[in-house]
Amino acid sequence: MEKNIPSTVIITVHNDFETQHVVVKWFFKTVNVILGLNAIWLGILTIIDTSLRCILAGIFLSFSGVMVLVFELPILCNFLELMKPLTQFSQSWSSVHKLIFYLVPPIIVIAACQSISAIVGSICLFGVAAIYLYLAFSNSRTSK
Repeated sequence: MEKNIPSTVIITVHNDFETQHVVVKWFFKTVNVILGLNAIWLGILTIIDTSLRCILAGIFLSFSGVMVLVFELPILCNFLELMKPLTQFSQSWSSVHKLIFYLVPPIIVIAACQSISAIVGSICLFGVAAIYLYLAFSNSRTSK
């Protein structure tokens, strides 16, 4: 009357790493574009100030936001011949180089102007840098 019940159960899970990697990559690019757009309009708000330092910081913040868009969505700038070499150059950068590139401008902006729009715009650029910090660490971890 005893029934033979198998003692082990085998579960097969198909993990499509490449598909997950592409989805995560596009998610990060989307977040970076949103943060870049926020940095642009917050830079414009920073320009509307009476001090020269805040005006220059706002111009620099808006320019940094535009550079985020150029580097993250090169298809937006393909119609401009001036931007094609820049977008091709940025595609060859590693995550560490982009991290450094996105980390320096918000420090300069906060040092130049301490208005709320400059600080929040700089936090947006720090967010872009934080994503590239994560990508740099995850790339170094997976390469081992």
